[in-house]
Order: sequence, then C-alpha cells, then structure tokens
Amino acid sequence: MRPLLAVGALLLAQAGGLQEGIVTGPDLVFERTVAEWGSVVQGERVSFAFRFSNRGASPLAIGRVQTSCDCTAAPLERRTYAPGESGELVVTFDSGGRTDYQEQSVLVFSDDPGEVTDGEPYVTRLVYKGEVVQLVRAMPPAAYFPDHDLGREAVRLVRLTAGEGLDPPRFRVLGVESFSSHVQAEARPAGPAWEVEVRVLATAPLGPLRGEVVVRTDVERQPQLRLPVAAVVLGDLLVSPTEVYFGAQGREAPFPQPVVLATRRAEGLRVLEVLNPSRVFEVEVVPIQAARRYELWLRVRDDAAAGPFAERVRVLVDDADEPQVELRVVGEVLSEVAAEPPAVYLEGQEALFALARREGAPFAVLGVSVEGEGVRAALDGVRRVRVRREGPAGTPVRARVVVTTDVPGQARLEVEVRGAALPGGGTIK
Repeated sequence: MRPLLAVGALLLAQAGGLQEGIVTGPDLVFERTVAEWGSVVQGERVSFAFRFSNRGASPLAIGRVQTSCDCTAAPLERRTYAPGESGELVVTFDSGGRTDYQEQSVLVFSDDPGEVTDGEPYVTRLVYKGEVVQLVRAMPPAAYFPDHDLGREAVRLVRLTAGEGLDPPRFRVLGVESFSSHVQAEARPAGPAWEVEVRVLATAPLGPLRGEVVVRTDVERQPQLRLPVAAVVLGDLLVSPTEVYFGAQGREAPFPQPVVLATRRAEGLRVLEVLNPSRVFEVEVVPIQAARRYELWLRVRDDAAAGPFAERVRVLVDDADEPQVELRVVGEVLSEVAAEPPAVYLEGQEALFALARREGAPFAVLGVSVEGEGVRAALDGVRRVRVRREGPAGTPVRARVVVTTDVPGQARLEVEVRGAALPGGGTIK
C-alpha cells in the first residue's frame, strides 16, 4: 500500500488539502504504545490504560479494536474524538491457562493515515507484555490425545509440582472437575507432588474434541489450575485438516496445503461426489494412492467477490459408517481495486482519491456515481476521482461514491464521504 499512500498524498497536495508541516486531518497520538505488567500468578488479571489524544484539526474516528487472542480484552469507550479531545483504551489480560513470557498485541484501526503498522496505514499496534508464573506447575501443561480410536478409552497423566514461588513448597489438591461429558479426571497424591489422571471415554464422538479440567488447590494466590484437554477421535476415515483457514488471499490463490482424505479399511475408499455450494472457491480431488488416499486442493475463484467468507463443503464417500466428510472453510478475498485514501473527509469544498489495482495490474473505470446527498463526483484523469460539495453550505455531508470497474469479482467499489457543515450560508454549485 505504500505506492498508494504516495499517490494519495500527492493528489491531496494538488487539491490544496495538505500543507507541509501542518496536520489538516485527524492525528491519533498515544502517550505510549508498549506497557509491561511485570509478573502475575497464573489465573490473575492485569489491566493498563493506554491514553491517547487527537492532536489533529479534524475529528478522529476509531473504527475497531482487534486483540491478538481471547485472553485479552480492550473495549472502546467511544469511537469519535474531536480535535484536542483525549481518551483511553483499557487493555485487560487474563492469565488463566497461560505460562511464562506473554506478549499480547492490540490493533487500533482509525482514520488517521499517519498511523502505519507493518506497512498498513490507519493501524496502530499496542503491546502489553510480562511474565506469568505458576505457584503450582503442571507437566505436561495439557492432556493431548492426537490419535484416539473411536469406541476406546485412553488415559494421560499430568504431574503437579510446587513452583519456585511457592513458600513453603507444599500444596494440596482439593478437587478436580471436567467440563466435558466425554472426559473424566481424578487426582491422587504422588509423594510431594500430585498426579491428575485424565481419561477420554469410549463415548467420545468422531472428530476434534476439546475440553478443560479445573484443578482446585489450597494455594491462596492460585486456587485453581486449568488443564486444557484436546483429542482427535478417529474412525476408519482419516481427514486432515477438517478446518481450512485461507487467511487473506488474492483471487486464484491456492490453499498452501491440501486436505488429505484416507482410509484404514482393507477394502479401500471411493470419493463419490463433492458438494460445494460456494461461489468463492473451487475444489479439485486428486487421487494419490488408488482407493486409499486422496488430496483435496482448494483454490479461490478468479471471479470471487472481495471480503470475508465462511463456507462448508461436503465430500460423499462409499463408507457406510461415515458416508460424508464436512470441511469448514474460512478466509478473506482481498480487494483487487483499492481507493487511497479508503474514505474521504471533506474539510473544504473538494478532495481527490486515487484508484489502484493490487500488484499494479491494469483495469478500467467504467463509471462513477453518488449515493446520498451533498456531493457530486467525477473522474479526474484515468484513475482518480474528484469529489466536490454541492447544495447548502451549512449541511453536513454523508454520502457514498460508487466506482464501477471491469475487474471480475469487484465490479463495484464504495468509498464513504463525510464532511462537517461549512460556516456561512449560501449554496455551493
């Protein structure tokens, strides 16, 4: 996006909206972007208020806040800040189930183009980090059953010992509780330590199984310990992975690895049909080993619409016990055509935005129209659009410019236009 930024800055300068050394738009400034909590005991929560202000000349809009994991929360008290206004973003970290060094990120998406993270404008990264110590340690820290056969039981032992910070180094387990009907757990003393026996029952269904065992202790600062439980219950039909995460991809991009479909049956396996209702991606079945192993390759279609997607694909096979496999596929198709800036704020009477295609590929603009009132828009050159106020000067602008292109899957691009009412009266033509 850096070339687009340069083009956008040049166009704004040509339109008279950018003066060297003067911030004419919003300017998001955090007092600090990195904070440390030192050390906490597993299970405790810590918070820090990241303070910020809008030092620009226009209102600041914060669109959303994204945390790096569900262990971190960062609710936003409000979304719009006038020039000179301040606010704070309180970030809370829950250390339950976490150990050792932790570094959590919070991404703040705003309309300040000067905020850049990893080359992406309008994004600010905040970092909250520190150590999580265990007064009672679990080894291993979770109970994993990677290849569990359907209809059988399996057991894993987790050993609990006193951590370095526990003084005196003695503790008792008061009880254990499983939060899955297919998992049982019990604890027993083992010298100065304790053992927790985690058992996956024969009733566990096919597919991924997730649960949690909570161990209650007599340690005041760590009254409970969470043990994650994860299993993959296998039948004769083997599928890996059952969930496909594309991430953000361009059109015609393949998933970097195939879905593997295999069988343990002596008589083998045949793929009968693939039921794929998606208009986003297509599926190709490739036989690898006759009647034993197949690979399913997924590829984003060249006419897929831009934006996030979540789809399900069913694969029908000739296995009477498992006649079908369901795959969950999620991801995002990247926009082929982008506007820079992605939204327009009219400080004066007019502004420009540029259009570019990803990786510099050629394209044509077929038309420009406006949805809403208060502005008109037209092509200014080949790939830039000029937006101009019209109507009563004292009326705020709230409209949308629609650009139509010849790009497959993205024939329509929408650019939001906002602007405060101008002082004085009269009509702008």
